[in-house]
Amino acid sequence: MKRNGERGSILATAALGMLALLFAVGLGVDVSHLYVAKAELQNAADAAALAGASALNSSAAGITEATDRAVITMQNKYEFNHNKVTFPRTNVLFSEHLNGPYMNEGSASAAGVANTIRYVQ
Repeated sequence: MKRNGERGSILATAALGMLALLFAVGLGVDVSHLYVAKAELQNAADAAALAGASALNSSAAGITEATDRAVITMQNKYEFNHNKVTFPRTNVLFSEHLNGPYMNEGSASAAGVANTIRYVQ
């Protein structure tokens, strides 16, 4: 006895299975690219913070130099899809203590504050 109503069902099931597999592989590639980009950005941010911290010299001029070094390092260190990252000076923050509170370049350069700054974020 033939079952004419079920002919071709394996083909449809296989096609749907292949489509699901294709989507899963694509998602895996996208997620792995996301993790690589995140790691690259973290490395660039760490390099910028180290470059900024190396310029700290307990003066307002040191705060300005630290900001300049951090911005230049961030812009030169990371390119996403061959485009440089826009990194404004306002993203560079300073603190007297590792856990903050962090302040911007203007506040960190104030008299009596610049000589206590030890950390760059």
